[in-house]
Amino acid sequence: MAGLGERMKLKIAILAPLTRPICHDTRGGRTRVVYDLIVGLKNKGQDVTVYAAGDAEVPGKLVSVIPQSVYNAPLAENTFYQHTIALAELVERISQDANKYDIIHNHVLPEFLPLLVSREIKTPIVTTPHIYLWPELVEIFKKFPKTYFVAISDYQRKQGEGINIIDPIYNGISVDEFKFNANPKD
Repeated sequence: MAGLGERMKLKIAILAPLTRPICHDTRGGRTRVVYDLIVGLKNKGQDVTVYAAGDAEVPGKLVSVIPQSVYNAPLAENTFYQHTIALAELVERISQDANKYDIIHNHVLPEFLPLLVSREIKTPIVTTPHIYLWPELVEIFKKFPKTYFVAISDYQRKQGEGINIIDPIYNGISVDEFKFNANPKD
């Protein structure tokens, strides 16, 4: 146990989207936010394991759920089934490994699929929905009262009324990748 003033090192599982590779070169959206989160947690000294497609390029430990991200995989007859099978692989793997971690941070699309194991495991799951919370989605999230949800904005927190949603934690960016412009033209 860490003493006063000492930072406790957490064992964190990150459930990453399986549609695109998680890497630095991602241009934006959910995959880039997840990549930057992984880097930030590693830089803070946390023990991070990422559950993602095998073509992910992340610092630290990678558990390859599928060989390639869905959009980089060879064409399949039915891409819906291709993605669903990949998600089933992820859910099965995390249900087996959950007790290795202090917390599981879910960023998968659709967010509720990994929550299906939340009733079977003791490890807490926190889910960051990177999407608009329409009423039917909120109703599904209500079925998982032991799961915490991280809002990415005040608006999203208000949309999620009735679920276990915490105060907003805004998506971060790597500020050293942007050049400051004191006189922008547009």
